[in-house]
Amino acid sequence: MVETWRNITAVGATPLAITNNLNFGNPQKPEIMGQIVGCVAGMGAACRALDYPVVSGNVSLYNETEGQAILPTPVIGGVGLIDDVHKLCTPSLKAAGDALVVLGQPADRRDGWLGASLYLREIAGREEGAPPPLDLAAERRTGDLVRGLIDDGAVSACHDVGDGGLLVAIAEMALAARGLGARVEVPAGGPGARLVFRRGPGPLRGRHGRCRPRPVRRRGGRGAGDGRRRHDDRR
Repeated sequence: MVETWRNITAVGATPLAITNNLNFGNPQKPEIMGQIVGCVAGMGAACRALDYPVVSGNVSLYNETEGQAILPTPVIGGVGLIDDVHKLCTPSLKAAGDALVVLGQPADRRDGWLGASLYLREIAGREEGAPPPLDLAAERRTGDLVRGLIDDGAVSACHDVGDGGLLVAIAEMALAARGLGARVEVPAGGPGARLVFRRGPGPLRGRHGRCRPRPVRRRGGRGAGDGRRRHDDRR
């Protein structure tokens, strides 16, 4: 839910609605029905908090092989609207010297969150842990802030930080630029991998020239960290 919200927001569009595809095992088993109930409850909470309703969807149940159910697999597709296509923001870095700023990181989780991350799976060989907790009210405030900054022309590039973490998001921005890179300084003695490969809330945005946080504070958002240097979404 929230990743589609972020991806639509990151181009400067207003998220309007979602469609879903809910895939589960045998609902006659209490543990499977519990998965369904939890999924629908979480989806409903996000819909209400983000004003992001479900307008269509389908359900696929009894997905099992020899009595072993698939992992619960809700699929979300989001759609949004951008008022002026000429203001469309892309993830590619635009110019040398632009600053990169991370928005939406909770003050009590600046050390990162590796639960359910690609780093944990691919590097540590572990598939465990919960995804990072969400503050849906803060998510909405951050999204509204980002769209406002994009509309004002204060942002040259924007990308969500997904399950690959901060460095993967920056690498994707650089790859999209074809010729530009980024220099990121990690504080010595800090949380290391937990910081740069963390899962966590918030988009990564680039702004023109040196990083000046005043526009962020004026709009009521929170920013942390800096570095140099799809509108229809399904996740």
